[in-house]
Amino acid sequence: QGSTFDNTGNINVIRNSNPLSRLDYTIWSSPTTNLALYLKTFSSATLDVRFNNYDETTNLYSSVVSPNTTPFALGTGYLIRMPDTAPDYPTTVSFAGTFTGVPNNGNITKAVTYLDATHGYNMVGNPYSSTIDAQTFIAANTANIESSLYFWRKINGAAGSAYAVYNPMGGTTATPSSAIPNGTIQVGQGFFVKAKSASNVSFTNAMRV
Repeated sequence: QGSTFDNTGNINVIRNSNPLSRLDYTIWSSPTTNLALYLKTFSSATLDVRFNNYDETTNLYSSVVSPNTTPFALGTGYLIRMPDTAPDYPTTVSFAGTFTGVPNNGNITKAVTYLDATHGYNMVGNPYSSTIDAQTFIAANTANIESSLYFWRKINGAAGSAYAVYNPMGGTTATPSSAIPNGTIQVGQGFFVKAKSASNVSFTNAMRV
């Protein structure tokens, strides 16, 4: 559904990471638009080389060239390591990330790329300051993406897959100690989709919970 009005003015959206150690990561996505909210501003104590994009054509992460001047792009996920001041494993702490800007609303389109059947993975994210329903998101985008969504759940040194999976059949965990996706995509949550072609994924207010 389209918006009936445009949001104006900045808000602060504060989101806590899972309890993590210094070498652990979270995929973040901004619920606000602010061209001055740079990745480094969001997590100033994270090392510059630990802000990551994902290259669909190589199936590899790559460091953001200049996190000091790169703002969060709409509907995009970024794999960001914990602040370098966080404790080493096994001690953990939650990082409180603050997104400052105009809250996103209405229809949002995010381009996804596709090389071939063994690639196609794109890192996207919830663009809203409310949760979204995974089932509704998948159904609305079924022509362009596969039905499974992938959520980063790996901690440094842990065995098993780095990703928990959610699809219309339910969720599966990455490791015995990680949470099972429950069909609600959280505020600030980045995740992966697998494209069927070079196309777009769409977010709408109808998906918001």
